[in-house]
Amino acid sequence: MRYQTDLMRSILTNEMAQKMIDYVSPIYGNSYVGLWLFQAMGTVMDEDCKLCEQMRYEANPATSTLLLDQWEDHYRLDRAPHLTVEERRARLVEKMGASGACNPSRLAAAVSSALGGVPVEVTENVSKNKFRVSVLESVESLDPAIKVINRMKPAHQIYDIQVEIRSVPTAHVKAAVAMTYAEMYSVQVIESETDLDSIYVVGETLAVNEEGASMAGETISLTSNLAKVNGETLIIK
Repeated sequence: MRYQTDLMRSILTNEMAQKMIDYVSPIYGNSYVGLWLFQAMGTVMDEDCKLCEQMRYEANPATSTLLLDQWEDHYRLDRAPHLTVEERRARLVEKMGASGACNPSRLAAAVSSALGGVPVEVTENVSKNKFRVSVLESVESLDPAIKVINRMKPAHQIYDIQVEIRSVPTAHVKAAVAMTYAEMYSVQVIESETDLDSIYVVGETLAVNEEGASMAGETISLTSNLAKVNGETLIIK
């Protein structure tokens, strides 16, 4: 207190009340009623300030005291008021550490379950701190998957999510090339993700009497998996 009287020292025993009276005019030094009003307000404010200070520790189950019931509800533990505060905190910390790591297989399984069992793949490290979630069938909405990913993923990770429809190659793929007689042409079998491991290119004239070719009108079609073209071998996969 910046100024004091005997009456102030006898009534204003609360620290908050002593601070509050410094913010008003020095006219209450001998006001019995006024000083008791400051003492009452200071007592209430002191309790509020202590509660606000304590809330810093309530945000962590390992230091919580007032919100232990709510933390136990959050982690689906039975409330245990019969235990000491330290025992309840230890039980919460143990529960927090029991969660399994969010590895790609676990995340893919959770996303698949949220989408009704459709196949899901998770690819790690597509770029820095980024992974990709591929849903391998068409779905009505990706919202259930996004909710699961946001809940399970590490906080520092970002992700892409996509619906990817993959075609399955058949055992035998037939190809045909039609052209006018004696024109220059080329045939290519392009390498792709379906294990076509070779590219064959020919650029000479195809004669109608070559093995594996037939002619209908003015067009020539390759009808077998092996045809000779001017001494070169054309392979169609």
